Amino acid sequence: GTIRPYGLCAIMGPSGAGKSSLLNIIAGRLRTQGKKKVSGNIFVNSRKIHPYDFRKKIAYVMQEDALFATQTPREALEFSAALRLPQSITATDRKKLVDNLLVELSLTKGADTIIGSVLIPGISGGEKKRVAIGVELISNPDILFLDEPTSGLDSFSAFNVIKILKRLCASGKTIITTIHQPSSEIFQLFDEVLLLAHGKIIYNGTRSYMTTYFENQNYVCPDQTNPADFVMYKMQEASVERIKELAKIWNGW
Repeated sequence: GTIRPYGLCAIMGPSGAGKSSLLNIIAGRLRTQGKKKVSGNIFVNSRKIHPYDFRKKIAYVMQEDALFATQTPREALEFSAALRLPQSITATDRKKLVDNLLVELSLTKGADTIIGSVLIPGISGGEKKRVAIGVELISNPDILFLDEPTSGLDSFSAFNVIKILKRLCASGKTIITTIHQPSSEIFQLFDEVLLLAHGKIIYNGTRSYMTTYFENQNYVCPDQTNPADFVMYKMQEASVERIKELAKIWNGW
């Protein structure tokens, strides 16, 4: 597969397709253990790299956040900045960086409200997700990975999270995220799609071309139907043999 720089890429596929496994492999978070063998090459700008050695330029936002419930968003970002940034950056510069990030992530309104938990009232789910993103962005990574960033959010909050990710791409970041079933509004924000089924790549290209490609494979998306829903449904409906056939077609075999 290929992911172009400075774009927002969705790794999609039915449950068990291998989305999170692929994300973890290319992010350098999945090591070979026991019978699990990982093979292949990863290139960044045509240069072969090992993602584990490239991790200083990579940030990863997990599906379940690991934020302290009694911290505020401002304190969470300040804590991350103090841990991750070099000592050469002064406290004044760190504060300026945190303030700018709060604005960029639309967190200024609740910046000094505690994050909260199931038992402690705090900020909204969408704001928590944006804080988790901010904690990773503080080190200014080149590539940002996110595992199901819209999980558990209502449609409006989910849209705002992806809209912010889209805006971050414009500032020179490459963002790759797994996403299970995006709404049509969210799907339109993605630049690229990497579609998996049974661990095989079925499609890897621009979001705008995806429906045309599947029309050529006799999967015609009806008008006023979310292309993401349509393709996901067809992939779940397809037999294992059909998935293998689609993978061969995509790979030019």
